[in-house]
Amino acid sequence: MKFSLYFALSCVILYTLFGNSLSCEVSEKEYDPAYWKGINKLGIQLALTEKPNNGVAKNVVVFVADGTSISTWTATRILKGQRKGGCGEDETLRFERFANVGLLKTYCIDRMVTDSAASACAMFNGVKTKYNTLGINPKVVKGQCAGSEALATTSILQHAANTGRRTGFVTTARVTHATPANLYAYSAYRAWEGDNDQKSAADKACPDIAKQLVDKKNCHINVMMGGGRARFLPKEDGRRRKREGTDGNEIPKALREDGVNLIEEWKSCMEDNDKKFVYTSDNTTLYDDIKDDTEHVLGLFNRDHMTFILDRPGDEEDEPMLTDMVKQALKVLKRNDGKGFFLLVEGARIDQAHHNGHANKALEEALEFDKAVGEVLASTDEKETLVIIVSDHSFAFDLVGYPLRGTPIGGVHNTDKETVDGNPWTVLAYGAGPGYRGYIPDDPKFGDSKYKDGYRVTPLTTAESQKKDFLAPAAIPTKYGQHDGEDVAVYAQGPMAHLLNGVKEQTYLYAVMSYAMCADEFRDQCLAEGQLISGSAVVSPVAGFIVVIISALFLY
Repeated sequence: MKFSLYFALSCVILYTLFGNSLSCEVSEKEYDPAYWKGINKLGIQLALTEKPNNGVAKNVVVFVADGTSISTWTATRILKGQRKGGCGEDETLRFERFANVGLLKTYCIDRMVTDSAASACAMFNGVKTKYNTLGINPKVVKGQCAGSEALATTSILQHAANTGRRTGFVTTARVTHATPANLYAYSAYRAWEGDNDQKSAADKACPDIAKQLVDKKNCHINVMMGGGRARFLPKEDGRRRKREGTDGNEIPKALREDGVNLIEEWKSCMEDNDKKFVYTSDNTTLYDDIKDDTEHVLGLFNRDHMTFILDRPGDEEDEPMLTDMVKQALKVLKRNDGKGFFLLVEGARIDQAHHNGHANKALEEALEFDKAVGEVLASTDEKETLVIIVSDHSFAFDLVGYPLRGTPIGGVHNTDKETVDGNPWTVLAYGAGPGYRGYIPDDPKFGDSKYKDGYRVTPLTTAESQKKDFLAPAAIPTKYGQHDGEDVAVYAQGPMAHLLNGVKEQTYLYAVMSYAMCADEFRDQCLAEGQLISGSAVVSPVAGFIVVIISALFLY
């Protein structure tokens, strides 16, 4: 029986025995040791029912919550519970019900603390590489195009496609951004997303990332959704129309300098291969245009990164939520004659909100990420689908001090723990970032009236700290928030999920996905063991042996 079913049953039993815990007043039952012993006993019983699934993963869905530290998950869990009217601390995110949990070490070849490009290369290409490079061997010279093509690596998406599976990715970042780009491109510098980002003739000798996405070798990818439309359109298509980008910059409608419309290039590739395809740039057509026979989808829903959820009311773009993209991606990927699929789902704007010091926006993005996980769990079979939730790197983000139970997660402390200046302080804070509140003389970047001679002269209130653009306090003054070098959590359910436990290198994730799908270097091993995907069925070693005998007799 599925673990999730046991979990749901246990919740019903606990509710019956101990009553409703969704109250910010700590209930009397929590003072009774029998309450905790009951929970513990049920936990042991559930763990004892877990059996490893050693079958082949027909489908693999890997969720990457960009820049999501364990503390971010904790804060998201609390927010989810508080939105339901409870204290929040006892809430559960959907993937926290998975039985298999481990940690991954995220350092890259040349940095103690990695970036998203190098970390995605480790996870999806099985190789640790240099900071700010992607899809490439660590012998690369950063920022040097010459010789880099020979160092390109092959991603888990390409290997999945080689087994006959459909493939795709959805992201809330630009589709050319660091994490998804590792699936289909190589680059000596992650910023070469479009040809306008390549500043010299030497740089332009290498294809930019957008151009690689629509290259003929990548025409097999079935689903590609996210933002970043400007890097696919020539400047003459942009005229003089601009809008404010999602990072506060003016983003032209079109950026390409080579005069090529890459969207039309992709359409031509589809037509040349007689494929049934859809190009979409808004949520309406995402739902209306994808039909039962659609084989390929390119969705570019913003000229830049997709808009933060809390900034969307009144926005001119009709953008889908992450869950919408996942739902429509599954509609295309699942129709594959039983051969399965590979899908990456990236919640990219969690990290980007953290970089901006906007903790409230980060948690809102993380809540949507949790909903997207639920969409996949409801739409796939646990017995044949490996679902992985992981972060590419951590973030210097904390729940600080000793707030009382039920304190609003985006609020201020309500305890008697005093600060040196005597003013209230927030529950959420960053190790570094634009929310630094110390004294910096004559610096317009930090010239707020709250910051004077090292003291916060205006006390914070929960009403202020819960605003969407509130800058959570930071200990070190930096323009943007900073990544953290701590290990990241990985959660897994489905075939071979039990292999993801303990503390492992980040590259290990690639090996587990390859092994689970019988792909890359593990294909021959799976063939020898008779672990094959045949239509929608997993052929066991015994069945495989029988198939071999029958085939031999027939040939004889």
